[in-house]
Amino acid sequence: MKMEKIDFLKMTPVEFDNYMCKTYMEFFGDRRKPMTQTCMCWGFEIGKGWYKTLDTLCKKLASIRKRTGIVVNFNQIKEKYGSGRFYYNIKATEKKLSNDEAAIWDEIIGDIISNAEEKVYHICAGCGEYYSDKISAGWVYDECGSCLVKKGKFTQEQIDNIIKGKENDN
Repeated sequence: MKMEKIDFLKMTPVEFDNYMCKTYMEFFGDRRKPMTQTCMCWGFEIGKGWYKTLDTLCKKLASIRKRTGIVVNFNQIKEKYGSGRFYYNIKATEKKLSNDEAAIWDEIIGDIISNAEEKVYHICAGCGEYYSDKISAGWVYDECGSCLVKKGKFTQEQIDNIIKGKENDN
């Protein structure tokens, strides 16, 4: 079976929303509920550069669900302080697990989600490329310096000075 490669950077936010809700409907069942019931009503509040990471995370969780019956329900997915925050709860367990097994899987799921959040800290939400110099100037940005310059938020000189200032602080 040939796996089709998805170019997440070419997707619009609406296309990504539709893809995620169709592909992983068990994780995003609350997506269309009102704001009085879920923060998922606002959709996926992240840049395109993080789409692939979220898709990979959901593939891992789908594999866990298949094996264990544990269903993760995402309550909110957003950018915060220049990184991702993926809020969730364990919605249901379709298979009988002992309390010890359930606790172990809960910890594993938490670790996988935390790793995805840590990963996107160094992935530009704009272009999807890895970068190490987090831009912080009154706000912690989730995009690399090049994307911030392209969008007109900063000049290249300002980006260089921000990065240079960080190096001088160390």
